[in-house]
Amino acid sequence: MTLAIWRRRRLEKILLHEYAMLHRLAWSWCHNRHTADELVQETCLLAMEHVEQLKDNNKARQWIVKIMVNLHHNRMRSLRESVDVETLNLASPDSVESLALQEDRISQIRHAVASLKYDQRIVLTLVDLMGYSYIQVAETLDIPIGTVMSRLTRARSKLKDKLLNHNAEATGRPNLRRVK
Repeated sequence: MTLAIWRRRRLEKILLHEYAMLHRLAWSWCHNRHTADELVQETCLLAMEHVEQLKDNNKARQWIVKIMVNLHHNRMRSLRESVDVETLNLASPDSVESLALQEDRISQIRHAVASLKYDQRIVLTLVDLMGYSYIQVAETLDIPIGTVMSRLTRARSKLKDKLLNHNAEATGRPNLRRVK
């Protein structure tokens, strides 16, 4: 068996193993099942076409995510992002009221994440959704680790403010801030 065939077979196994993770990540960026499916499929095809570029199998997941980040970035640049948020159907709600509250919270979070700047949203989802370390994100996005940390801090702060403001509007009570 030649090295090229071995690499292809190894990458196929990795892609099958990582498919669900890739789809979750794509969904968190696109908020649309069809678009997420296309992004994952394009990522897999591009990875297979460029399998010779994968030098370290231990970093295969990071390499594949980097491909997906680049594809998504190129797509967003060409489409000028539009947000299409679909509601989630939860499998076993305790009651109609709790289901409505859960769907409302999910919608709030999706809207808040979708309203973040692109660079902040990518870093936030890689760290908080995918569990990547700051170093892995920096390597994946080709940015300094300090930039990862500052984008993540700003993204979390904006997310917190948006969610607190939404809750204050919903309850009719103003947010109380701690004064030092």
